[in-house]
Amino acid sequence: VSDRTHSHRDVINASPSAHPIVVRPEGAGHSVVTIFVDDLDDQIAGIAERGIERTKQETYNNGVRKVVYRDPDGNEVGFGPTAMSVTTPV
Repeated sequence: VSDRTHSHRDVINASPSAHPIVVRPEGAGHSVVTIFVDDLDDQIAGIAERGIERTKQETYNNGVRKVVYRDPDGNEVGFGPTAMSVTTPV
């Protein structure tokens, strides 16, 4: 049994003028998105200029960093370097 108001088929098959809004606050705070960028330091600086502070920074054993930001609902948006922008330690 589902409490959903619309199924995915309802949304896919909706006419362009139909914009169903499904409110499910119990689903808030569970998203995790990681975006890979060419210049992580530049991205961090640009976000800081907008007054947004990172929640945490992770550094993995291979030296790769990930910076995490969270919204008030707990959704996570992380940024990490693209494979091309990572320098391997010698």
